[in-house]
Amino acid sequence: MVKSYAPDGFGLLALARAACVVAVVMALLLPSPPVHATAPDWSVGVYAGQYHDTEPAGFLTGQSQFQNHYLVALTASTTLWRSQDWPVAVELDGMVGQQWGQASLTEVAVAPVLR
Repeated sequence: MVKSYAPDGFGLLALARAACVVAVVMALLLPSPPVHATAPDWSVGVYAGQYHDTEPAGFLTGQSQFQNHYLVALTASTTLWRSQDWPVAVELDGMVGQQWGQASLTEVAVAPVLR
């Protein structure tokens, strides 16, 4: 068992805030790659986290009460069709996730998306 000398959730909260700031700065400063309308494209992502019992504003003000419940998920998306004349595309999104802690749950989802 590891004993923490920081207030409950302080280390995780500070790390999460720092990660959010880094992600926003990178999104604003890094140039985006060119988009090719004719080639189908794929995107893949992973996310993970710990559940908390407050709304997002509570997290930003440091008032979250983290629960003993966790999530990790893998997502993927591909473009099935993209209009050459309008900013419209049909995509297929998928997700596989696993939750554990207070309960164990495996999630699988596939959804068509009009963007």
